[in-house]
Order: sequence, then C-alpha cells, then structure tokens
Amino acid sequence: MKTHKNFLDPKEYTARKGQLPQFDIENAILFFSITKISAETSIEDMKNSINDINTKTHAVLESDYYWAESSENSGKNDFLVVPTGDGYGIALNNIHKDDTILNIAADLYREFNKENLTFKTGIAKGKNILSISINENLTIFGYGVILAREICGLAQVKDKY
Repeated sequence: MKTHKNFLDPKEYTARKGQLPQFDIENAILFFSITKISAETSIEDMKNSINDINTKTHAVLESDYYWAESSENSGKNDFLVVPTGDGYGIALNNIHKDDTILNIAADLYREFNKENLTFKTGIAKGKNILSISINENLTIFGYGVILAREICGLAQVKDKY
C-alpha cells in the first residue's frame, strides 16, 4: 500500500487527467458522537448542541495540533476533521504514534464530561482513500472509516441523570 509522509497537505495533491487526486493510506480513525443531539427536536436546541460540540472539540485540538491548514502551515496538518452531524470523524496523519488518537479521545471525553454530555466513540485503524472532493476539500473514505463508525454505533452509553 502506498503511503505518503504528509498526506494531509492539500498542496501535495495533483490530479491525473479526468480524475480527482487521491492517496491510498492506512491510518487511525476516531469517530465520536454526542448522543443527546439525536433526541433533540427543536432547531434551536440542535444549533446550541452543535455549537457546544464545535467549541469543545476546538478547545481540545486547537492548542496542540494543526488541521485544515492550506497556507504556509499546510505541511504540518496532523489530521483531517470531518463533521458528522452529531460529532466528528478524525483521521490521524500516520506520522503519529497510534496512542495519539487514544489521548485525543480521552481529552475529548473529559471535555464533554464536564457538561455531562454523553459521549460515544469508535477507534479503528485501516485502509482508506484520501481525496480532494468536488468542492476541493480533503475527504476520506474506506474500511478504516467504516469500521470506526460502526464501533461508535455499537458503543454502549450510560446516560447521566
């Protein structure tokens, strides 16, 4: 399998004629969801919950990592962050040790637990394809993504009352 030392640098992608550029990779994926969002019925409640997720996720990731960089720091991207509606999928750059994704998951859990938000997560490592979408954003799909999402979906949650 072809890997790339800096697969999260958008400048590294060049398309073959008639095709979107892509890399085959094997990397760690973390999926997490906040379960209360699926029970909310008002648009205002959902907006507030999404804002909470974004704020807390950025609080954990912002100071230690790069992502979505496209300028002079594009070569420093540590992971790709993909919103999933009730959480995020995080694809770790394979230059990091596997325990990095476990530390991120633990930090996210602690951050969401402060507000008694129910947190589910799935972590997997597998083969994926990283590509530039039609909208010219990095995107990822493949076995590792599917497996992490399935694990997240099967996770049991103890609700907090």
